[in-house]
Amino acid sequence: MKRLVILAGVTGINIEGLTKEVSREFGVDTVKLEDHVEYEMGSMIFAIVEQLVRKNSIVRDRMARLARDLVESTGDPLIVAVHMTYYRRRHIVPNPATSSLLSSPESTTIINYVEDYYHALERMAERAAQGRTPDVARAQPLDPLGYLYWRGADQSMLDLYKILGAEAYIFGMKHSREMHMRMIAHALKMEYRGVKRFRKAYVSHPITKVRKKSREEGLPIRDYKDAVEIERFKRILEKECTDLIIFSPTTIDEAIYDDGFRLKTLIRREDRWPHPDDTLHDYNYPIDLSSRKFSDYLYPVEETIKNQGYLALLQEIIESQIESRDYAYVSQSDFIIAYRPTMYGEEHRGVEAEIHTAAGQGKTVYAIVPEHEWRDDQRLFRGLHYPLTDLDKLLKALKCT
Repeated sequence: MKRLVILAGVTGINIEGLTKEVSREFGVDTVKLEDHVEYEMGSMIFAIVEQLVRKNSIVRDRMARLARDLVESTGDPLIVAVHMTYYRRRHIVPNPATSSLLSSPESTTIINYVEDYYHALERMAERAAQGRTPDVARAQPLDPLGYLYWRGADQSMLDLYKILGAEAYIFGMKHSREMHMRMIAHALKMEYRGVKRFRKAYVSHPITKVRKKSREEGLPIRDYKDAVEIERFKRILEKECTDLIIFSPTTIDEAIYDDGFRLKTLIRREDRWPHPDDTLHDYNYPIDLSSRKFSDYLYPVEETIKNQGYLALLQEIIESQIESRDYAYVSQSDFIIAYRPTMYGEEHRGVEAEIHTAAGQGKTVYAIVPEHEWRDDQRLFRGLHYPLTDLDKLLKALKCT
């Protein structure tokens, strides 16, 4: 049986860094489909996509055929990095090669990678400034809102491919390197560090009210004790449960607001929820989305990021995508772990919704609820989860020790 793993995502996730690590770790053939298509068709991918916008059936069919030939002529398993969709002149165009890839092997897993939009745009602006990509600011603007719409289209395509039989996952780029390798090992069905079969878990925990507390105390969220405690819990879980793939919601952190709950456009390191240090990529701060670099190479700053109406819509889309992405994390997990769902002695709407979603899908919910936060009258405790008082009891329940 031929096994194909597709690594997908919109521009800006820096897929090359991932494919190099994967090749080094697993020794599996890894191909970037767009490079293969450019070589075989003798044209830059942006010009090829322009033909797709123009509904050129010859180009569409040739791309599909190239994808089929690639799968048939390479080893087993095969890893292909590909865009599920393209963004050109504000058109979001399905990649005909992706569906062709899915029709070729007998077993396919797609991992759709997601990056914080501000770091993705920063990478694109840097590449354009270095002359590595065409100047897009005038003829082909890609502003934050357009980027989010493009990313949303990819998530819809992922749902479609899942319906068509592919095993499909969403995965934040700011997970640790270790978690990336476990995810790839699961997709390849290969042994990794002595583990032959992985379990998948989503860690649900308070976020919004932790951010609110940090603002009220005048402390950066990056160093705030409760945020640090939550991330420490995840890292211990990663270390002790070597067969666990942990999906963490804070590997994407875009709902970053000022004191008036307006979206920030200047992102400093201290503004961002802490994430693992051992990521696949380096992340620079601060990022000023209204700086000259973005205006020169990606989008007109005055008409977009400096417009309050635009920012309000951007904020709405960000919040909508957070919700749909977190529900996707729940759906692709075998079970979920709710860490201190009653932190501060109160319920947290997002955590409660995720617990109910998991329970509705027949999934076990393990909850860490310290004794001092337990209240019998809380709606959360209506038989929907397996309550545990500390980390040690969770590790024993998961048989990780």
